[in-house]
Amino acid sequence: MSDWFYRLGKAEERGPIKPSELLELVRKGVICENTLLRKGDSPWVPSTAINGLWEAAGRPTAEFECPKCGKPISKPPVECSHCHQMIQKATGRLVQQKTVVPPPKAGSKNESGAGSIRFNSRPGLYD
Repeated sequence: MSDWFYRLGKAEERGPIKPSELLELVRKGVICENTLLRKGDSPWVPSTAINGLWEAAGRPTAEFECPKCGKPISKPPVECSHCHQMIQKATGRLVQQKTVVPPPKAGSKNESGAGSIRFNSRPGLYD
């Protein structure tokens, strides 16, 4: 899987970042609709041109905690970085993300004519 790069301003290039980090930057507002992105060696494009990015950032996310110490962990199987136990199974919960949608482009309309942008995405494309 290729890493992503982003530009803040004209010359400030950052990355590489993983797809999950890209989604988190969108959720935090670091990546906005006019931020330029590229995947690997692809050309730079505005974030709104990345099909499904904004929709994916608004989806619920799973969070897990270590059953031994109760600290946050990534999806099992994983070694807990706090208690150093190997965790095969853990309880997870879904966390609803705030709605993350860029403003509609001028003149764009969906089939109902409501003036919003429709995004298509494939599950797992950015996580």
